[in-house]
Amino acid sequence: MRRATALVTIGAFALAPGAAAEAQQIGHGIAATIDELGMPASVESLDSGHTWMFHAPHAELRVITDDQASVRAIDERPLDASDVLSLEMQGKAVRIPLFGYTIARADAQLGTADHSGANFRTYDLGDGAVLDLFFDDSGKLTHAVHGGRGYVARLDLVPADRDMVRILQYAAPKLRPAPLAPASGSHETIVRCNVGKDGRTESATIIVSSHDPDADARALVVARKARWAPARFDNVPVKSVAFRMIAS
Repeated sequence: MRRATALVTIGAFALAPGAAAEAQQIGHGIAATIDELGMPASVESLDSGHTWMFHAPHAELRVITDDQASVRAIDERPLDASDVLSLEMQGKAVRIPLFGYTIARADAQLGTADHSGANFRTYDLGDGAVLDLFFDDSGKLTHAVHGGRGYVARLDLVPADRDMVRILQYAAPKLRPAPLAPASGSHETIVRCNVGKDGRTESATIIVSSHDPDADARALVVARKARWAPARFDNVPVKSVAFRMIAS
């Protein structure tokens, strides 16, 4: 397995006891996470999926969603002794105290991993989901990634099986520079854009409101005028979805 070097700087959020437990569940809408943690620091539609970054004073959380903004994978780094990851693994409830967890404890508690190396373990959670645990050179857990196998595979963290090969051929749309940059402001709106094969924004809808109707209206104008380098599947332009956070 190849470990993605990009994960050195992402994927950490220390939760208070019980906080956001419901919001983080795979399959829930991103709105539940935003209700608990506030607006994300950034939203990007990448080849690996739609990525929502949440910042805290000492940690970060990366959430990957599908086109409907439902959570499909979570990347979190254990930085707080109260952070516990609760999962169902092959029909059994598993609680992993992320802070201070070690390779030895993982091997004893979780058993033989489906894929493993000196500094990682990958487990099949069942129903198409996986858990990736990454450890430092001393054997202590640095971060955990869990979610749908396809989305985790697209993060380059687990080997892609045959069903994943085609998915990995997807390239996300890229926003083209606007002739005039939109005015920034204190109100932030998150918009879902339906992007055509020609890179034009065919429609735009508000996913997370700024709670200012005028700011939301301005954000929609900006989003609808946007032009993109279209998404590609096997190097052929395709229709796609992209999320944008627009300040106005």
